[in-house]
Amino acid sequence: MLDVAIIGGGISGLTAAYQAQRRNLTYRVFEASDRWGGAIHTINSLQGLEEAGPETLVGKPQVLELCRELGLEDQWIPASKERPLVLKDKHLLPLPEGFRRLMPSGTKAVFQSPLLSNWGRMRLLMEPFVGQHKGDESVADFIRRRLGEEVLQWMVQPIVTGIYGADPEHLSMESTFPSLLKREQEHGSLYRSFRKSPPKEATLLGFRQGLSHLVLTLRQKLKQDWLHLNSPVLAFSPCGGGEWHIQTKDQRVRARHVLLALPAPTTSSLLQSFAPEMAALIRPIVARDVAVLCQAWPKDKVQVPEGGSLLVPLTQGLCFSSCTMAHLKWPGRSPWDVVTTRLLLGGAGREQFLQLGDKDLIERCRQDLNQLMPLQGDPLKSVLVRHPQRLPEYPVGHRQRIADLLELGQAHPTLHLSGNWLEGVGVADCIQRAISVSRLWKRVRTPEQAAAV
Repeated sequence: MLDVAIIGGGISGLTAAYQAQRRNLTYRVFEASDRWGGAIHTINSLQGLEEAGPETLVGKPQVLELCRELGLEDQWIPASKERPLVLKDKHLLPLPEGFRRLMPSGTKAVFQSPLLSNWGRMRLLMEPFVGQHKGDESVADFIRRRLGEEVLQWMVQPIVTGIYGADPEHLSMESTFPSLLKREQEHGSLYRSFRKSPPKEATLLGFRQGLSHLVLTLRQKLKQDWLHLNSPVLAFSPCGGGEWHIQTKDQRVRARHVLLALPAPTTSSLLQSFAPEMAALIRPIVARDVAVLCQAWPKDKVQVPEGGSLLVPLTQGLCFSSCTMAHLKWPGRSPWDVVTTRLLLGGAGREQFLQLGDKDLIERCRQDLNQLMPLQGDPLKSVLVRHPQRLPEYPVGHRQRIADLLELGQAHPTLHLSGNWLEGVGVADCIQRAISVSRLWKRVRTPEQAAAV
């Protein structure tokens, strides 16, 4: 019998497997697809290195410690701190300093932003006099209530769709931006909060060889014959004594603990047969379809804007929500004479564009991108990667939903859940969750017995 069966070979599953191995636990990792890493997908070519999945890692303590253990400290590179530009009525205007994570360096930066009209600035002055809201609410309702409609439309909505692929009208404030909500609760006003305690911008990191290098390093640290690609789990069920039977297309195994490191829809399906109440709580969590288009252009054929990235509000009608100038955001990853762009497609309000075939979608992207940075000739490289049901959208009340789910899960104490639909959509969030869950695992065998398996 195994100590742990891990279902899902994304960053959550691989991190959990690494933690199991450090503790001399026996494990197996079952991944349904033909590659490891889930949404992480680095593309490396003569025209440069780009991320066709997540592109940054937030430098949280547990994540940094893991990278040090893996010997990756010398591979870290910080993302450039150039301010993103927002498209407004055919003009690219800078986002207020530090506003990337909805935590501006100060209210003055927001007040002076050219993205706001005079009325928008007057509305901003009312913020200290706005009352608090009890309980969770949508990101849109919070921003509209405290900062006004213009801040929502021209600053917050482009960030939320450009990073999370989500609709701020439905996104939970409590689950998505808890630190901003905490400031309101503690100080009664964001303005007073920023004056007393200016926020620190999160450290965003990448790797010289891309995020896939983290996946590769984790995989190389694991026992290769305990890793199984193309192994979808067809069924699993409790078999008494807190143990589990797991059935794949090729084998049947028994384990003391099971970790489901899967997207929400797949997790819900697997739980339905023996834990229908848990499955029902997970089922309403929406996971948005997105795609990433990575392209390289001759530098002398492109007029590059000054910002490191471009954010596109839904009202502007383009097919992508953000465009990262990867050669500027990650200096040294591309040849000096090449411009590399990364477009995020799909997500809330733009799902219809993903109905296009690859060729038509790439052509539509070219037409829209040409409005922001005139293009001449053909790209040196175009790689389109689709990510169906990849970005979960935390609805209002999500935190309570997850609390209720985990409470129901106490009936199955050796069943564990991880993934970007629980407590954070970022790579760092998934790593932290997997590390925390792995601490609950208990060894079935002695280290000597484990080594003999």
